[in-house]
Amino acid sequence: MLRLLVVSSPRFEECSDLEAFLKGFEGIVVLCGDLSHCYEVIHCCRPGKCVAITSLLSDVYEVKALRELGVLAMGKWLEAEGACFGGIDARNVSQCIELLSRGSCEGIRIALSTQRLGYDSVVGWPRAPDVCKALGARILIVCGCSEPCAEPRVVSVDECVVVEACCRPITLIEVAKGEGLSVKARCIEIAKS
Repeated sequence: MLRLLVVSSPRFEECSDLEAFLKGFEGIVVLCGDLSHCYEVIHCCRPGKCVAITSLLSDVYEVKALRELGVLAMGKWLEAEGACFGGIDARNVSQCIELLSRGSCEGIRIALSTQRLGYDSVVGWPRAPDVCKALGARILIVCGCSEPCAEPRVVSVDECVVVEACCRPITLIEVAKGEGLSVKARCIEIAKS
């Protein structure tokens, strides 16, 4: 079972509780979106246990710190716990997809996007199934959404599972690999100190 904890654009008031929660988590932490209100979460990251993709609102400090830690996945594949994570940022969608399509990595491919991608019934470019097909991704996680939700949305589109990780501040995603691919997601509340 692959466990992913998606942290989306945390707020300042969530920061200390979130940092304590992340230190005790067993699995992969995915930092997504604007981290400027909670830089401390960046320091919870370690290569092989964390991947990150920034938003249009991210500042130079965030990008530089994540790059120096070796966890920034924009336009490249990073390996963690037998899976490959590739980042597609909202500013350079086409460029990131092109770079990822030429990249290589072993393991199940999971694409991360800070841009809401279209489904068959939703107008949008690029379409989630097209991104998955171009990258050979089995899972596409859309995160860093500005609007929080009550529950994340998990949809199978063609041969790709799309997860809208819209919980504030954390979405837990569990991936069971076996004969098929089982993906479950739910919101996580963190205890207030």
